[in-house]
Amino acid sequence: KVKAFLGSAVEEGRQAEVHTYHGFAAQILAEFGALAGVDTRSRVITPTFSRQILSETYHHTTYDHLDITNPHGLDKIRTLGDRMGDHLVTPDALIAHVDPTDEVWAMRAEMLKTLQRYDADKRRLRVVDYSDLVTLSTRLLTDHPELVAEIRGRYQVVILDEYQDTNPAQRVLLTTVFGPSDGQAGIPVIAVGDEAQTIHEWRGASAENFELFPTHFPAPDGGPAKQGTLTLNRRSAPEILEVANVIRRRANPAAEDLVSHDPDAKGEVVTYWAEDAVAEADWIARRFDALHQAGTPWSEMAVLFRKNKDFSVV
Repeated sequence: KVKAFLGSAVEEGRQAEVHTYHGFAAQILAEFGALAGVDTRSRVITPTFSRQILSETYHHTTYDHLDITNPHGLDKIRTLGDRMGDHLVTPDALIAHVDPTDEVWAMRAEMLKTLQRYDADKRRLRVVDYSDLVTLSTRLLTDHPELVAEIRGRYQVVILDEYQDTNPAQRVLLTTVFGPSDGQAGIPVIAVGDEAQTIHEWRGASAENFELFPTHFPAPDGGPAKQGTLTLNRRSAPEILEVANVIRRRANPAAEDLVSHDPDAKGEVVTYWAEDAVAEADWIARRFDALHQAGTPWSEMAVLFRKNKDFSVV
């Protein structure tokens, strides 16, 4: 999320805006998109609708090198488009480097031409996908730097949450608006995140963004921004954090230990090895029933899953 706060929270009459990264980009396009050739009434489409449009383009195109019978062909083109968007690379820019004498590059050229037609189809249908939001808004601000000062002037401080899940294109957008510009210091920016919790690597999230934040958003004197470590945990009892700290140190021996906000809180870590998913679900249900019988309200219990497919049996 991008959390851009106007003024101080204690000042009467001030407001705070809260956006996702894509939502912030969408707001820029909604206001100034016409300058980038984007209809300000364009709808943001879901990944499913995006794939449908690309599929129509793909299956109505004649190829000399791509094998349209390959069941993964469409997904490869879609992935290429997504990764290019993550790095602000357009099909037009990349196709200029194609070597026509290389068979592999000939296939890539056909993939890029498919993405060109896909972009044209989206403009015709007055839609944009999530990748377009960041790419087009960044290009807009690069081509019209006078808009940067106008947008920047609306904010006094910015908090970037879950910063470990940003991709390079999102970072360029954020530094363009809030970072140093024309020799002038940017506005105060705070980023919060944990590189060990990156969950959007498949969306192009970059660990480098997180590591280089101090230089991407330097201090007013031009030096690297200050860094701090948040180790006070307000959610878990010491017993839980003891296990968590062991796991953290395996990944990073230099990691600072998490400390419980309430050292007297009581917690318990229990492991159970089940034969299959049904046996596991039965064990969880019995645990819940026992806790409830002992006086714990249902509303204070929760089960956390890594995948949605595991919900139903539990």
